[in-house]
Amino acid sequence: MGYPRSQAAPPISPQLERLKTDREAYAPRNPLAAEPSGRKVYRLRPPSTSPGLSERLAEMLDPQQRAAVSEMGDRTLVLAAAGSGKTRVLTAAVAHLVEQGIPARHIMLVTFTRRAAREMTQRAQRLAGVSMDDLTAGTFHSVCQRILRAHGSRVDVPPRFSILDGDDQAELLRMCVDDALAELDTRPSMPRPEWISGVISLAAETNRPLAAVIADQNPRLVDRTPLLEQVAQAYTERKRASSALDYADLLVRTVQLLRDHADVRDRLSAEHRWVLVDELHDTNAPQAAIVELLAAAGSRVFAVADPDQSIYAWRGADPEVVERFAGVPGTRIAQLGANYRSTGDIVDFAQATLPAGNRWDKQLLATRRHTGAAPVVAHCLSVVEEAAFVTQRIADLITDGREPAEIGVLYRAHHHSVELQLALTEAGVEFELHSGSRFVESAHVKDVLAFCRIRHNPHDSLAWHRALRLFDRVGQRGAARGTEAAMAAAGEFADAVAAVANLGAPLKPAAEVCAQVAELERPEDIILHVARSDWYRDSLQARFVNWRDREGDLSRLAEIAARASGLGALLSDLALAERVEVDEDISGPARRVVLSSVHQAKGLEWPVVFVLQVEAGSFPSSWALAEGQLEEEERVFHVAVTRAKDELYLCRPVEAKRPWDTGANRVVMNSGMGFLDRDLGDLVEEWSVR
Repeated sequence: MGYPRSQAAPPISPQLERLKTDREAYAPRNPLAAEPSGRKVYRLRPPSTSPGLSERLAEMLDPQQRAAVSEMGDRTLVLAAAGSGKTRVLTAAVAHLVEQGIPARHIMLVTFTRRAAREMTQRAQRLAGVSMDDLTAGTFHSVCQRILRAHGSRVDVPPRFSILDGDDQAELLRMCVDDALAELDTRPSMPRPEWISGVISLAAETNRPLAAVIADQNPRLVDRTPLLEQVAQAYTERKRASSALDYADLLVRTVQLLRDHADVRDRLSAEHRWVLVDELHDTNAPQAAIVELLAAAGSRVFAVADPDQSIYAWRGADPEVVERFAGVPGTRIAQLGANYRSTGDIVDFAQATLPAGNRWDKQLLATRRHTGAAPVVAHCLSVVEEAAFVTQRIADLITDGREPAEIGVLYRAHHHSVELQLALTEAGVEFELHSGSRFVESAHVKDVLAFCRIRHNPHDSLAWHRALRLFDRVGQRGAARGTEAAMAAAGEFADAVAAVANLGAPLKPAAEVCAQVAELERPEDIILHVARSDWYRDSLQARFVNWRDREGDLSRLAEIAARASGLGALLSDLALAERVEVDEDISGPARRVVLSSVHQAKGLEWPVVFVLQVEAGSFPSSWALAEGQLEEEERVFHVAVTRAKDELYLCRPVEAKRPWDTGANRVVMNSGMGFLDRDLGDLVEEWSVR
């Protein structure tokens, strides 16, 4: 399947020709105006906005931001440098459109996190003074699942499909691998299901053959390509039988729908006259295609991007998408260069270390004064000494009045933080790690949600297997038999439950619980019914030492479910959620030092930032240096340094040796190709840690 870069708008249907633009339809007129027929027409005025919105927009935006918002054309690209206020511009753009008479229901705002969508919507509502409840806002995946539930039958997607999260995909692929190996006389070693899932998704999202992606990702597995292709085909068939889609499917099937069905494309374009896109540089091929297909049908597009922050090539993102978007005739380009986040000293350093592939002649402009506190390069003898330095410096900062939550420690790879975690723990410095499992991926949460999933989609084989396996004396074989019977029954949930009950005594308790679930409609009732049952509480206590905490998690899950509009909405929201906080509101302030990978820190900021192991072989990584993939590493580094507001510490251990280091790796580490090997003059302050 090819993904269009741009295309001419298809012929407008007769229905669309009768549609006027939103501004015309809602333009202020005499409410009662006579028609030629003599009938009076009552004209609707634009939605009322709070007084002085134009004046407030003028006050809150700098000249570059104001020009970007006030001169929105049919197709606009805003090149927004780090810290230049892209969130403010997108928020202002939504409010500006509403002020101009565009109803919120005709605006789509696409972001890369649900939190960003929620925050922008709330800010726009406060700014415009009108409800934004009708605004379509969310991630690409969430927008696509809404489109497919409404129109997916046109591409053979049932409306009540399940969404497979990462664990579900791995479990399904594990079954496919086992089936494939069972047919062989000798069993070759196979990569982990998570790796297989990744290459299958990457192939789908980059429109490349699976064999080519395997060869690119791990040449040593080329001889297993036929077997992996067999596994991928079985995976596709199992998904279809279970009425399930994975994350890549949500995107690819939406592209198929918009590309092959002009009436659906025209209808969606008419519904969403404006499409606002956050972080265009992080889009992959199908995401970019969705934007272009809607644009070709008539939607106006306002996209914000910074190619120097494109750091997701490993999942299909392509910074070249920005150039392709800009190259479409009629695209207006605006630039935001003023940095409002960092001190002048940090901005100067960020400008000097911009990725070499910068093609837009970007100039970062500091709006904050130079404090004289240049970024510090801390030379350490080892990673152990690095950990000691960071720990002591954090303790000193806290003693001097910094709040722990004002300090972020960033790293290229999770294992770079291990020594520091030990040192912080020993010193009694509390920290939180932004790299743990998501709440919805916890075993106990997935247990209870399995009952919600089979209630919603009786064809969900993975959920059936998980639910049945929880009962005593059922086991793997019994769960497989029960799942097979439920799937064969097809039809309604009650039919599947009856089929399981007919299998006899071991599965009878499971069938009874499922029959009780069949009587419940609200998702919170299903969750509490299972979570509070004696049989499940016994199971929880037998499996987990911290079972009381997990019971608390399930109560929290029921609270989340009670806010959902229904069972299907809950399951979609949880499957697409980046993170659901259990202990505190996600908008609440952190209370501890934050340790995070650079990728997970994107979009965040701290007054004080430490970056670990900024040395060739660690950051940039040895594989990037060996394979000439430095541009992506440079962009990751740019993201890291631009998270800092007041103080930046770059830690450079002289010898970041790891157990698997080879002589070749040590040569790379001393290659002079590190980020700090260039002549930085007085842009940095050099410290020796002893």
